[in-house]
Amino acid sequence: MIPWIMLDNMFNEVDCRTVIDAINDAKLSKYQSKAMNLLEGDDRTNTLYSSERSPLNYCYLDTPKVKEFNLRMQGVLNLITGWNWRGNIQRRCLPIFEYEEGGYIKGHRGRDFGFGKNDWVAIGSITSQNEDYLGGSFYVNEHAEASEDGKTIYNEDESKRSFFEFKRGSLFIFNNNKLIHGTLPVEKILKENRITCSWRIENPKQANQK
Repeated sequence: MIPWIMLDNMFNEVDCRTVIDAINDAKLSKYQSKAMNLLEGDDRTNTLYSSERSPLNYCYLDTPKVKEFNLRMQGVLNLITGWNWRGNIQRRCLPIFEYEEGGYIKGHRGRDFGFGKNDWVAIGSITSQNEDYLGGSFYVNEHAEASEDGKTIYNEDESKRSFFEFKRGSLFIFNNNKLIHGTLPVEKILKENRITCSWRIENPKQANQK
């Protein structure tokens, strides 16, 4: 099984605008906020947070229009992969990540943080590189090691990184256990910040038994 796949045009401009508008409204505290009950921290839904580890913002969106998009995309992922994407954190919300100019996420390996295992991850791109922003390329690397909590990367052969440019509506599905991943810094904002969302799944064989 290949450790990653990129698929373009899996959702449309209206979907992307729905997420962008929801983020902007969340910044203005327009939505009701509920406790996420994560194992780490006291984060709440529909609240924009600044990461303490990387220069980026994140939000757990849970609005009517975003819920519809989230549920529909779970169905799309089910059809694409044959796996069950109905559980994990996406059963409660849609995690969003926003990168302003200079923003990036440090290289890491995903970890389990309160809503089940994150063996495979699907990243949905809400804005487009080279159209909405410059820089910010996403990378994965099989030639690296990570600490148990996934936060520290060591012995990485950076020459083995595979880089990807995300476009609106694209899905990048990858093996979160096998690959470390991160982004380069966003160099310049042209129209919109670099924005992505994500869905997560445990080992597919275990997930399909539920």
